[in-house]
Amino acid sequence: MPQPCVAVVAGVGACLPEQVVSNDDLVRDGLNTSDRWIRSRTGIARRRRAGPGTSTGDLAVEAGAAALAAAGVPVVDLVVLATTTPDGAGRPAMAGRPVGVVRRPAALSVHRPLPTCVRHSPSRAAPPA
Repeated sequence: MPQPCVAVVAGVGACLPEQVVSNDDLVRDGLNTSDRWIRSRTGIARRRRAGPGTSTGDLAVEAGAAALAAAGVPVVDLVVLATTTPDGAGRPAMAGRPVGVVRRPAALSVHRPLPTCVRHSPSRAAPPA
């Protein structure tokens, strides 16, 4: 009898740019809106901005190292990067990145600006702060 194929998420990691940008910062920079307008429609109060020369792939390498450390595994079969901000049009964010920890090197970036399978549920959302 054939063995079932098994996939396991053994660890997750994250890497956040240091610069924090608030809604008020956006308004001060000339965006014609307000903190209240943004929060009431998105729930977003602040976001992170990568510095010049820092790409999605750079952040992904750091996050991947954290995920491997969390999983406690030195080698993995495949790395999947899900992002709405690839390094360039038609170019996976992980293309050309070191993949020494991957048994069968492959670059697979999943990027779609608005997920079609995730829906916002206002009854579960935390109220804006």
